[in-house]
Amino acid sequence: MIKTNSSDEFGTRPLGSARTKLSVELPNELNRWVDDFDRHLSQVVGLAASTRHQYCFYVRRFLAELRVATVPDRSVLRAEVFTTFVRQEAGRLHGHSRNQPGTAMRAWLRYLVFCGVVNTGLEAAIPSRGVNKVSANSYHKLYGYEDCSDHCELTQ
Repeated sequence: MIKTNSSDEFGTRPLGSARTKLSVELPNELNRWVDDFDRHLSQVVGLAASTRHQYCFYVRRFLAELRVATVPDRSVLRAEVFTTFVRQEAGRLHGHSRNQPGTAMRAWLRYLVFCGVVNTGLEAAIPSRGVNKVSANSYHKLYGYEDCSDHCELTQ
């Protein structure tokens, strides 16, 4: 392992890394919902611990941004709220990591549909990765990429 000036004696980053500064505290009821979401991802969906941790990170940030003490009702959970959050989070990321907030929030929406908290179809508010030139362009525009019409390949 390569040691750098920001590393400790073991070559790892100190506890005050950028990721730690981005973590948020939530009320107990919301923490229970996020913990249940984590269990759902583990036991029902079968995701790895690192993926679950990443998804829960974005869900916690989303809930903290809503500034609510309990799981919001259907009137608060609108498509615009989710897309605005995903755009904001993707804007601070670079490269392929811009996909992470959208993927995490789609999983959260699927979980909320599964629990009956939101109506079926709301998970479509955040588009998944495009499979052709047209949908790839709209996907890239959603996440703040430049127009890719000149260099995107048409795949089917």
